[in-house]
Amino acid sequence: MAELKVISSDIAEEEVRKWLDWHDVDVADDASGKQVVATFVNLVCKGRIVINEDLSILQTLRFPFEIDGAPSIKEVKYASRISMDKVDERLAGVKSGDSKGRIYAHLSALSGCPIGMFRKLDSHDAKTAVAIFSVFFS
Repeated sequence: MAELKVISSDIAEEEVRKWLDWHDVDVADDASGKQVVATFVNLVCKGRIVINEDLSILQTLRFPFEIDGAPSIKEVKYASRISMDKVDERLAGVKSGDSKGRIYAHLSALSGCPIGMFRKLDSHDAKTAVAIFSVFFS
């Protein structure tokens, strides 16, 4: 399991709110909005994600893995912005009823990683990736 950097919740919340504001994500003060912020703050506090200065997100995988004998994949970097034509390229060939495939296609477009890589994520790492997807494309 990868070693993760831990930071304070105050610093984490500041970083998360800056990211949400920059992305024009309107997080209401209702329970679901508070849950979104709490989830991201928790991920940042535990070092599972880092919000970079350019507002890209770096996910450190708790359970790195190899694909076809390539070097171990230890982290995934998600762009701070993405054009919909990149998303459409990755969605080509994904069936409309394949909800996981559609999520993986979006994450693939954000990261530049192959869709198949997201299918190989450990369930803990997949939860983090899906949290990033759900806020980014909300």
